[in-house]
Amino acid sequence: MPAAAPAAAAFDPYLRWSELGRWTGHAGAGGNGWVPLLVQGDEALHRNLGNCASPPWSDGAGGLLFTARVPARQATQIAAAARRVEFGLPQLPDASAPAAGAAATAGPADAPLVLAVVDRGCALLQRAFRSADARRTRLLGVWEQGRAAAREPWVTPTGLGYGRELDRAAIDALLARVAAGADEAVLYRELDLLLDEGGRLRDTAHGTHVLDVMAGRRPVARSPGGGPAPADAAGELPLVFVDVPAPGPRDTTGASGGAYLLDALRYIRLRAGAGVPVLVNVSLGALAGPHDGSSLTEQAIDAFLDADRAMAVTVAAGNAALERWHVRGTARRGRAVVLGWRLRPDDPTDSFTELWFDTGAAAPGTTVRLDTPDGRHCRIELPSGASAAAGEALIHGSDGTPVAALLARPAGAVGRGALVLVAVAPCAGARSAARHGLWRITVESRRDVPVAAWVQRDEPIWTGGTPVQSWFEWAAGDARVSELGSVSNLASGRNTLVIGAAGLDGRPARYSSRPPPGGRPLDALSPADDNAGVGGLAAAGVLSGSVHRMGGTSVAAPSAARELARRLLDGRVAVGPRRSLAEALQQHLAALPRGSDGAPLLDGRAASAWASASAAPTRAASPRRAARPGRPATTSPAAA
Repeated sequence: MPAAAPAAAAFDPYLRWSELGRWTGHAGAGGNGWVPLLVQGDEALHRNLGNCASPPWSDGAGGLLFTARVPARQATQIAAAARRVEFGLPQLPDASAPAAGAAATAGPADAPLVLAVVDRGCALLQRAFRSADARRTRLLGVWEQGRAAAREPWVTPTGLGYGRELDRAAIDALLARVAAGADEAVLYRELDLLLDEGGRLRDTAHGTHVLDVMAGRRPVARSPGGGPAPADAAGELPLVFVDVPAPGPRDTTGASGGAYLLDALRYIRLRAGAGVPVLVNVSLGALAGPHDGSSLTEQAIDAFLDADRAMAVTVAAGNAALERWHVRGTARRGRAVVLGWRLRPDDPTDSFTELWFDTGAAAPGTTVRLDTPDGRHCRIELPSGASAAAGEALIHGSDGTPVAALLARPAGAVGRGALVLVAVAPCAGARSAARHGLWRITVESRRDVPVAAWVQRDEPIWTGGTPVQSWFEWAAGDARVSELGSVSNLASGRNTLVIGAAGLDGRPARYSSRPPPGGRPLDALSPADDNAGVGGLAAAGVLSGSVHRMGGTSVAAPSAARELARRLLDGRVAVGPRRSLAEALQQHLAALPRGSDGAPLLDGRAASAWASASAAPTRAASPRRAARPGRPATTSPAAA
C-alpha cells in the first residue's frame, strides 16, 4: 500500500520508520524527549538551529557538518531541510537540572600523546588506569552520554550540553576514598555506574576491557615465560573515555550512533587540549551501510580528522565473516535475486535489511518486493536519476499500525549508491505487529543490476544474552551469502585505521570481517588471542584485580592502537608538519611487509614469541565460544 513520502530524497529512512510508528519504538522520543542528529547542511540551517547545534566543521565540498539536539517533534522538519541527516538514539529529557560543568581543562602540557576510547562501560576506579603509585587517575575525563548529571559529583560537560561527566579532579577524589578504605563496589553504586538492570554491579564491561588492552598499566599479553608482560610507555599516557548510549528495554527501533560518535571526538579534543596528539579507538559498529565510505558518519569522521590533524582513529573491522548477514548478487532480466530472511518469534525489536545498488546501475524498472510469512506483500520501484524523489510502500496491520515498509532512496541521498531499507516491526513484546518466520525479498530488473544486502545488527544488551538477530537463511538467483563485505559500517572511511583480527598463526581469524571486492582494504591485522586453548585476551574486569577474556576485532583494534602508540613514542612513525597524524600512521602501516591476505600483521606483544614457539594447534577462536569475539564471556554489548 503506497504512502505519502517526505519530499526530501535524503530523508533518513530509519528516521522515517520511527516517524511512521509515531516514535513508539523509542523511550526517549515522547513528550519533551530530544533526538540527536548528525547533519550535513548549510550556514543558514546551522544558524537557525542556534544553541541546539554544535560548532560546525567543513564537509570539504562547500557545506557544513555538525551535530544537533532537537525535540523529536521537530526532527522531521529539520531533516527535510538538510542535505543529509543521520538520527541517533533519542533520549528522555533531563530528570533534574544538571550541575554546571567546569570549563574543559587541557591535558598535561608535556603529554606526548593522549589515548582515548569510545565504547560502553568504563571502570574508572580500576588500578589499570591509575598512576604508578595507584593514587591518581590517568583519566582526564569520563563522559557518559546517555545519563543526566542528576547529582554530584557528576556534572554536565561544558560545551556539550548533555550527559554526565567526571573530570580528573573528581576521579582523584574518589580514589582518595579508595585509599582511605572505601570499597570500589560501594562507590560504583553511589555513582550509579556499571550496574545491570537489577541494580547489581557488573563483573565486566566491554569498554573497560578495550581500554585496558589499549592503555592499561601493563600490556595484557603474557610473556613467553608465563609472567606478566613488561610495562611500556603506553601504560603511562593520559586517557579519555566516552561512554556512548546503548538501547534500553523500551528502545526497539533503529538509530545511528553517528551524532554521539562525532560529539565524542569533540569531547576528546576538549579534554586532551588543543594540538596534543590523540589516538582514539572505536570497537563499536553496525552491520549495514553502503560500505564504500559514503555514509554520513564515515564522511563526517573523515572531515573531522581533516580539520583536526593531531587526531587519529582506529576502528574494529567486525566479526561477521562466519555469519549469514550479508548477500552479494546480480539481478538479471528473467532471473531475480530472492532472499530468504528469517525473523525470530521472540524478537521484541524492529528488524532491518538494507539493499544497496551500484551508482547508475539501478535503471527504471528495477523493483523490490517484500512478502510476509502470512501471504501479504508490498512492492516498490527503485528511484533513478539525479532528481529522483524518495519512495515508500507499506504493509499495515488491522489497526493501521505499520507492520513493514520498503523505504527507497536514490543514489547520493544516503550513500553513493541507491538504497532500499526493508523495515519490519517486532515479532514479540509490547509493539508486536509482525509475523515471525521466513520473509522473502525479491529484486527484479530489466537489465543486470548488482545488489548487496546487509541485515542490520540487532543485539541489544537488555535481552540478557538471548539472540534476537535475524539472518539470511538462503539466497536464490545469481546471489550468495558472502563473507566479503562483512566489515562494520565504520570500516570504509578514508582517514580511519581499520584493524582486523589475527589468529595465533598470524593469519586472519576466520571470524574477522573482510572488505567487499574492490573496497577499502584493512590497514592491519592484530592479535586477538594469547593462547591456543582459550580464545581472546585476558584484561581488566570492573573491580581492580579482576580479569576476564574477550576476543575478536574489538580487542585487535586497541591492541594495534597500543602498538602504534609505542611506535609514535619511540620515533618509528614519522610525523611532520605536512602530514596529519592519521596520514602518518596510514603511511607507516602501508610501508610494512604485507601477508598473502594483503594486510600487515601489527604485533608488538610478548605473546607473539610464545605463539611462534608453541607447538599447540593454531585454530582461530570461534565466534560462538565462551569468549565470543567482541564481548566478554559474561556480557553482550553491541560491539565490533
